[in-house]
Amino acid sequence: MKWFLQLYSFSNKRACIFVGTFAVLILLLSLFPNIFNQYLSYDRHAISAFEWWRFLSANFVHLNFNHGLMNMAALILIFVMFPEIRMKLWLFLVFLASFSVTLGIWIFDPTVVNYVGFSGVIYGMWVFGAILTLRSQTWLSVAVIMLIVGAVIQQQSNSFDITYLRAWIGGNVIVNSHLYGLICGVFFAFAVHIKSYVSAYFKPE
Repeated sequence: MKWFLQLYSFSNKRACIFVGTFAVLILLLSLFPNIFNQYLSYDRHAISAFEWWRFLSANFVHLNFNHGLMNMAALILIFVMFPEIRMKLWLFLVFLASFSVTLGIWIFDPTVVNYVGFSGVIYGMWVFGAILTLRSQTWLSVAVIMLIVGAVIQQQSNSFDITYLRAWIGGNVIVNSHLYGLICGVFFAFAVHIKSYVSAYFKPE
């Protein structure tokens, strides 16, 4: 563990513990989808009956353990690749992207009745981290942005097979969740940049 922290410059061990704990909790939830998903998943009918917490909680439950494991592996990789970004920004983005993904599905995808998964938030985190670290690790950030944007464009094509992960995660990929997460990540990254520029401009000499 010490070697890991030194290798990736994670000076804030509390952040590592937080991310690890979060990942473990998500994986525990994904072990028992039949128990938790009925209360926490995005369910259009349940939300219409004022179960509004599902807009947030749907992002933290998964179809099965494989589904949760794939998303948590991506989450850990994000923190490894972008260690300089403050934890409070990540936390704000997670909540903002969670609501953005499910609200986007609610408004623009009325045929989607059920949804679970953290992948939409993951897409937002990838692009957010890449934009904020463009100066410090330009080539890596540009590569991430190109890969994520390219993946979303491909997923929006009519020829994209939404069933390609069915054998692994037990369901179809809701590709628009990735689009909504990406859009949220881009807007939040630019909002953070604008706030930084404004704060620097009005900072007293």
